[in-house]
Amino acid sequence: MNRIYINFVFLFVILSCTLRAQIYVSASGDDLNPGTIDLPFKTLTKAMSVAGPDSLIYMRGGTYIISSTITTPKSGLSGKYIKVWAYPGEIPILDFSSEAYGARGIQISKNYWYFKGLEIKNARDNGVYINGGYNRVEQCVIHNNKDSGLQISSGGNNNLIVNCDSYENYDPNTHGGNADGFSPKLDVGAGNEFHGCRSWNNSDDGWDCYAANYASIIDSCWTFRNGINIWGDPSFAGNGNGFKVGGNYTIAAHRVTNCVSFDNVVKGFDQNHNAGGVTIYNCTAWRNQRNYSFPDTLRSGMNIVKNNISFQSTSTPVSFNSRFTEQATNSWQGFTVTTSDFMSFDTLLAKAPRGSDGRLPVNDFLHLAPGSSLIDAGTDIGMLYNGNAPDLGAF
Repeated sequence: MNRIYINFVFLFVILSCTLRAQIYVSASGDDLNPGTIDLPFKTLTKAMSVAGPDSLIYMRGGTYIISSTITTPKSGLSGKYIKVWAYPGEIPILDFSSEAYGARGIQISKNYWYFKGLEIKNARDNGVYINGGYNRVEQCVIHNNKDSGLQISSGGNNNLIVNCDSYENYDPNTHGGNADGFSPKLDVGAGNEFHGCRSWNNSDDGWDCYAANYASIIDSCWTFRNGINIWGDPSFAGNGNGFKVGGNYTIAAHRVTNCVSFDNVVKGFDQNHNAGGVTIYNCTAWRNQRNYSFPDTLRSGMNIVKNNISFQSTSTPVSFNSRFTEQATNSWQGFTVTTSDFMSFDTLLAKAPRGSDGRLPVNDFLHLAPGSSLIDAGTDIGMLYNGNAPDLGAF
């Protein structure tokens, strides 16, 4: 066998092993190191440059002061993510406060990346911006950025956002406008999903699907206290909706299930001129100015609204265009809802620590009390339930 061929095979094997290897990053590392656990790189950018499909980049705990946007330089493959994960038991904090105004934190423009366990804060625009596809962001905490915490736009498609928190994002340039917790909006692509996420104290909305050309799935997510001027801005202009599922009269049949929206300044669940039918199953809205608002005509489909709870709004509780809405067994359809129907109204429980696996906390907040008439009172919509029939509400 010729020596050149042997050397080529050896080099190929070495490169293949390197691209699949675990790579380590530490705030006290050095980019001249080989990226091992004992001699880690210093920057995520360096680690990403040598990673490939199936690579696992472990970020050690500590604070990383970052002065420019981190971008994904290449794509992984289906079933072979390029992973950027917190090292087990540690919290890497990516602090973008030294960036120039208008710079994003992490921009995921490529495909098949998997970020897990990171804290991302103080970006001078979005904390995370996704315009690639088939990416996963999990157990990340995104806060105090100058635009939406996490935004999917410009064709971003088939992205999965799981068990993430996004809070206190505020855009001073628009006096609180635009900065939402999560934003699948503005020419977003198809197939994006949010599961088990929380969004609170953002200057604009909890979720904003403005001008979304394709539907998103939002399941088992909580949003609260959005649109409250905690920044003392005298010209504050935040919208203050929980789940805003439309905008610009685009058609997008979003699906919202098992979600909770409370104490938002304006609406809990807001059609916002979506011209396509939206499905809302088993959600709970409490103490928003208006809990559900779907008054507009549609150009496609029907709004399907079943097994939901509305309680204690500060204005008209619900508004639906009956011609374009199919409703069944919602709390405003023949039920009387009182405080005795719930186990707890302690809002601090909504921000309780997540489980060790990243799942939302399990406690009594807004859960139905034993003996409530809302238990076993719903319509079978094909989702799993205990008892004789589905309960009303999110739990």
